[in-house]
Amino acid sequence: MGKVRNPLRGDQLPIPGTEAAAPLPAPSSTKPKKPPGRPRRPGRPLSSAWVTTAIATEQLGISAKTLWKYREECLREGTHYRNIARPNAARPTYRWHLERIEQLLGIPQEQRGESR
Repeated sequence: MGKVRNPLRGDQLPIPGTEAAAPLPAPSSTKPKKPPGRPRRPGRPLSSAWVTTAIATEQLGISAKTLWKYREECLREGTHYRNIARPNAARPTYRWHLERIEQLLGIPQEQRGESR
């Protein structure tokens, strides 16, 4: 059986009209596979204590506007909230530490997690 070299892949192809050819092997991928999901940024531990604005407002029973007001007046960055946006991002993306905010605001344990 005669074969012709495939210039694109570098393997041997059967010449049309000759004997039936065996199936070609699947090309092997030389590119390393990416791990699933978004990679974690160094120095930012992944913790369930830090929640999104939507979850924080729901659990604290306050509006987002009130949460922003608290952020400006009495919450400390790094302790009560974090900006997790990339340095060149157009706007901040905050995560909130519920336990520390609840302690600061003096919300009793039995009222935590209730929405208005």
